[in-house]
Amino acid sequence: MVRFLLRAGGVALKWGGLLFLFAFTVWFSFFMIFALPNPDRVPDPLDILEGVKPDQAEPTPLSIHTDLINALDEAQVDVPNLDAGYSAVAEEDFFAEYPFPRLVKNGRMAISMTQGKHAMKLEQRNAVYMPTPARASFTLTVPEGARLRFANSVLGRIKGKELAPVTFTVELKVGEKAETLLKETLGPEPVFPWSETDFFYHSILKFVKIETGLWNGRWYPHDIDLTSHAGKNVTITFTTSSNSVSHGFIGNPRVYAPETEPKPNVIIAVLDTVRADFIGANNPDVSGLTPNMDKAAVEGINFKNTRSHGNWSRGSFATIFTGMPTPRFGFSERWSYTREEKQIYNRRQIPSLAEEFRKDGYTTVSVGNNPFVYDGGPVGLHLGFDQAVDIQRQPFDTETSTSEAVRWLKDHADERFMMMFSLNTAHSPFRPPLKYFIKGFRGFKDSIENTQPFLFRGVVAYADDFFGKFMTALDRLKMADNTIVVVTADHGVILRRSQKVRPHPGGEYELVSATHTHTLYEEEARVPLIVRQPGNIPPGRVSNEQVGLFDIAPSVMALAEVKSDARWAGESFAKIATGEKTALDESAVGRILPAEGETVRSMVTADGYKYIRRGLDMPRVVDGLFGDPRSAAEEVYDLRNDPGETVDLFGANPSLVQKLRKAFEERYPQSVKVHKLLVRGGKELTSLTLTLETTGRFVFVKSAPGDGNKNIKTAVEEQGPSKRIVKLDGIGGHVRVFYEVFPNGAPVTITASDSSGKPLGDGVVRLGPVLVPAKSGPVTVSAGDFHLEDSHRLIDERMLREGVGVGIIPFATWRKDVSEGARLDPELAALMKKWGYL
Repeated sequence: MVRFLLRAGGVALKWGGLLFLFAFTVWFSFFMIFALPNPDRVPDPLDILEGVKPDQAEPTPLSIHTDLINALDEAQVDVPNLDAGYSAVAEEDFFAEYPFPRLVKNGRMAISMTQGKHAMKLEQRNAVYMPTPARASFTLTVPEGARLRFANSVLGRIKGKELAPVTFTVELKVGEKAETLLKETLGPEPVFPWSETDFFYHSILKFVKIETGLWNGRWYPHDIDLTSHAGKNVTITFTTSSNSVSHGFIGNPRVYAPETEPKPNVIIAVLDTVRADFIGANNPDVSGLTPNMDKAAVEGINFKNTRSHGNWSRGSFATIFTGMPTPRFGFSERWSYTREEKQIYNRRQIPSLAEEFRKDGYTTVSVGNNPFVYDGGPVGLHLGFDQAVDIQRQPFDTETSTSEAVRWLKDHADERFMMMFSLNTAHSPFRPPLKYFIKGFRGFKDSIENTQPFLFRGVVAYADDFFGKFMTALDRLKMADNTIVVVTADHGVILRRSQKVRPHPGGEYELVSATHTHTLYEEEARVPLIVRQPGNIPPGRVSNEQVGLFDIAPSVMALAEVKSDARWAGESFAKIATGEKTALDESAVGRILPAEGETVRSMVTADGYKYIRRGLDMPRVVDGLFGDPRSAAEEVYDLRNDPGETVDLFGANPSLVQKLRKAFEERYPQSVKVHKLLVRGGKELTSLTLTLETTGRFVFVKSAPGDGNKNIKTAVEEQGPSKRIVKLDGIGGHVRVFYEVFPNGAPVTITASDSSGKPLGDGVVRLGPVLVPAKSGPVTVSAGDFHLEDSHRLIDERMLREGVGVGIIPFATWRKDVSEGARLDPELAALMKKWGYL
């Protein structure tokens, strides 16, 4: 009997093993064929340089002499259908009223237009909006060697209905003599046949070579030689016409001339999610994984102690290009913005790196898989780029992004430029092509213990390879010696921690491994920073100075010797890079490096202590798969002695905790001016009265109902300059109430009551970035100044589903189950889900 059982067990074990091996082989084959991209299916980006001669000289750079959008207020314009045009496109998310808010007279004609929606790529340009018929005439003196450059485009459809073609005419007039420079007619483009959400679309791209020439609308560039008119006073007139009201756009119309003062080009390469410790120049354990970034480090300076100010893309990219941490530009955690929120942000006119370079004559462009840096949908803000090329098509976004960047360099080789080149390659889900899959593999033991690091190594190698192709193109185009190149990342990713967190009210615990946005631990916060400038930055330099992403903007401006009146929150490390100094200026002594994630804030002090504070959504964590829940409202680490953050000092050193808590309250950067009250109505809360009183005066109080508020009635009653009564009736969803006070920081007392005048109960009103529940009765707040008198109230508190959130615009955090604001279109939502954000 025993022998029979042993024999049966052996047979079962044998067949079980074979069955497991068969199942694993099927899964592995499926993964390799259907999940991993194959770069051989698309052209090599360097093929674009075919025909470029190895010995050709670098052309004399052109810089912007006259930006015609800036000159709109002085132009002679006739646009009778401007209001009708706005009415037609007002709700379209590809049309944004941002780029030049300083214009007064004809400012409504200056817009941002995104073409290619749902196609292979999107392209945003700043433009003059000319609904037909329209005319705009600009008078100027033509400089020596001048060229007129612009791109024209039409809106082919609105809500599926085709619009009439538009005829564009460009005329140049000298005295009474007129010359036609361009006349052409553009109509609707063919519709792109597939959706980002189609399985067939993704599957067929694995096996069929496909180009990026399928469009739902595009820009057509033009380059007109004006050298024969040098020194003359001319009038350049753009006209659009059609047989009905259609929509024409003149993108980035400019007169270029040879630059009078030589300046370097600037490239900021942002390799999304690439951690500092996965670059060979920073970590010998991954030697050979990133030869191209290692080469850049040898040729310039490597800052080994660099932190991001956020652990997700949107806030981090804004930090890089505004030079300030996320709280100060008034948004952080949510995915989508309302039009009202964008208008308030734009009104603040926060300086951007791209804008400052454009003022100095640079052409500015963003190329990559990045919907956050232009206002072409609900998740992006316009960060000042003249042009943004956004590749949203997987699985070949890495190859296509690199190809588009190389093509742009080739086509604009004679312009002085500032470029952001971004690759989303290393972002989750980690799917390296086969050869990079093999490169990241370090043996079965390593892979079985944790599959994520080896997959991540593969995608980092993938990103490095195509970054290398981009740098090769720069060299072949003879641009490398006169270009500042900055290599960094927006954030890292958790790979080795086994913690689970509760990510939203009532939600289940969720593993943080192979993801980001939750923790702000060093795995998420530490990023690479390499700066290369031949002839100015000595090769082979290494710095351990503690710097942040908000230091990039002032540093690049200084290295390029571009003067600016912008006030950056970061400090310039330019003199460290050039070898003039070994540390930041004295103004940076004792500063903190703030960071912000999803319901979590952190700061790192100058002496290396990290303080983490979490909000109500996520006050508890579980260590390991079977650990007990514990409070994670606050954590403290000594990074100099414990860089891996293995010992939380919160319970062991109360005096240190108190000191850091006080520093956080006093020095963590607060937002300015604009506040938002978020009212969530429902069964219990359908009517509400808010009484707002301030010691200063109100600049404005404005309500903006969200989705689900079709029957709401709103009224704002003024009772003198310092008091407003906001009445909301029929609340069925979200209502946002924005207000601004003068002087900035003047306290505002808010009293919330129901329709009968009875104050709301305890906890219905919640305050600040982490929404701390307040007691019933009047609540006084100032501009972002919310203090936690009892920080332990954070532990296990839950946000109520109805109530009033008093936060800095738009600091309140709402996950997809309680979403607020603009709705994501299906394709963008699919992209966000693919990246792990939704």
